[in-house]
Amino acid sequence: EYSQGHYTNANLEKVNDGTNDVIIASNLISSAAPIPILKRLQEDGTLVWSKTYEDTSLANARFFDIVNYFDLIFVTGSIDVNGTKKVFTAKIEAQTGDILEDKYYDVINQNFHSTGFNAIISESDATGNSTADPGLLITGYFSSCFSLDPNCATNIGFALRTDLNLNTLWATEVDSSVSGNLDYDFLNGAVETNDGFVLTGSTTGELNNNIQAGVLIHKIDFEGNFIWDNSYI
Repeated sequence: EYSQGHYTNANLEKVNDGTNDVIIASNLISSAAPIPILKRLQEDGTLVWSKTYEDTSLANARFFDIVNYFDLIFVTGSIDVNGTKKVFTAKIEAQTGDILEDKYYDVINQNFHSTGFNAIISESDATGNSTADPGLLITGYFSSCFSLDPNCATNIGFALRTDLNLNTLWATEVDSSVSGNLDYDFLNGAVETNDGFVLTGSTTGELNNNIQAGVLIHKIDFEGNFIWDNSYI
């Protein structure tokens, strides 16, 4: 059925449900729209289930990262909605691979194109009320161009915090001071510390009168507020 397609691996995640199973996320790239696929394998490689997500409501959906929370799997990536690329996230039952809930998000406004590159689980207080808010921290970028392009006028990183039902708790953008051609900022990694999140990815800066890409190292607190930036070229 898919003999003329090309698979690209997105990521994989061990399932924390008492097994040593692994779920692999990938995308089938063919002449038609991309098709996201999940496969669950036992540790000896035996296939438990394979799911292909071809629903028409998921037109041009791509999975870029996957994370496990007990008996749930969360994926993030992108989806095309009426010609605009939006951050796509889904909550999936780990036992069956069935989608329990999915949402897509505008970042800043509906005119920008956006993609989620990475997701981690957090149980931090995201709203300042001293109560834990289990959910996701999704990192990625938004752009004025449909396709990823370092020469695009706007490429800005973002971090988006949700609850386990995928409702937005807050969002923040991470942008360098450099603008114009080669403005190329995005977030593709995050780690939680005891007082916030350290974010990494790409940022743009100036060195010896040249504009070039550098390593983004940026920290925000649990409510998305800036703490420090140690990015470098």
